[in-house]
Amino acid sequence: MSDAPLTSAALFDTRSEFARDLPLELIAAWMNGSHTIETANKLLDPYRVTGTAVVSDSVGLTRLARRRDPLEVMALLNQPKELVYQFGTAIGGSGMGVWAADNTEMFYPDHVKGEQIASMLLSVQDRIRKECEVQIGMGVHYDSFFLVDNALYGAAANAIECLAEDRTEGGEIVLTPSAWNRTCEQPFEFRSVSRAEITCEFSDGIRLLDGPRLDWPEGASKHYPLPFSEEFYECLGEYYRHCDLVQLRKKVTERFTRHCTVLLVEREPIEADTAEERVLREMTIAAIAHARGAWLLASTSGMEVKTAGSLSIYVFDEASEAWKFAVQFRAVLEREQIRTRSGFATGEVLIFELEAGGREINGSPVNMASKVAQDQGEFGRIYAVETLPEKRVPSLDVAELSFFVGGCEIPVWVA
Repeated sequence: MSDAPLTSAALFDTRSEFARDLPLELIAAWMNGSHTIETANKLLDPYRVTGTAVVSDSVGLTRLARRRDPLEVMALLNQPKELVYQFGTAIGGSGMGVWAADNTEMFYPDHVKGEQIASMLLSVQDRIRKECEVQIGMGVHYDSFFLVDNALYGAAANAIECLAEDRTEGGEIVLTPSAWNRTCEQPFEFRSVSRAEITCEFSDGIRLLDGPRLDWPEGASKHYPLPFSEEFYECLGEYYRHCDLVQLRKKVTERFTRHCTVLLVEREPIEADTAEERVLREMTIAAIAHARGAWLLASTSGMEVKTAGSLSIYVFDEASEAWKFAVQFRAVLEREQIRTRSGFATGEVLIFELEAGGREINGSPVNMASKVAQDQGEFGRIYAVETLPEKRVPSLDVAELSFFVGGCEIPVWVA
């Protein structure tokens, strides 16, 4: 099979389905123009915003997903998301992107004061600690970002996401120095400690320990940016109200559940001279990955769930087909000088068709694929939480390793 020709027009032939994930007009303007720093600045200047980004990540999801069914896991994850959104929007914040899996992201414009955000976050963590089984860690950063199609881009956006997802613990609020300096502009009595003093690799973090709280807002919306349909959101509400859970699980299984193999592919970060150039190059690479993946998928039973940021997620009926696609996709992207690391696992997932177009996915296989590839994998490798298929890809050099995921030793095949 030879590579299909790749042009700027070829990247956008499925516009209606993927406009939610990729800012296609901006990518096209970059691809069709001169790739200079001046061009990058001109294209992205209208999208530049200054303010505070707050990213959260749930703790213990891997262990939770092993013990509970997907519906219960999503219902438990839903509770802290609603609280984060309810109070965050009440003080002037906006939900960024689609809140898939277990993370959230809010953006607070420059006019929302740092001490107000800190007090609000303390109040949110109080409620989550008291009412929710799932606890979250929060990262807070004040900087300039690029706000494109309701998503934050740029080095600052990537950094705060890494801080929240990789280096916070349940119940924590960790501020970067720029966020802490804004918090202390007024004489409020906030108490903190250097995050380095509590055994964390991120030495620049400041853990917010205590301070004044804000009163909980009445009547604020809890309807965060949904990664699923309105119908499923209503199902989560029924779960809270302890309706007929047998019938509810049956309904969810029939409408949304699928047993399949999930393949998660992460692209290697790129180097660029400026933040603007890096953002545009990353967007273009995502578009290339989508186009190449769609071309390879045409001869399989597989389906792309989404391509967004540095990730692409696919689902297949059989693990052997996921193996074959992953190997071919790696080779195709390497010819474009795009390195990847991939992970896949099989099990039950929930897949949602979104009203605005595109899809989202949730379930233990997604989390497991992320853990083995993103948390422990190397670029250039494919990791499978699978029994090695009998009809594997010819001449594929495969070895067996063991990773510790969620406190358990997991056998992983690596190619």
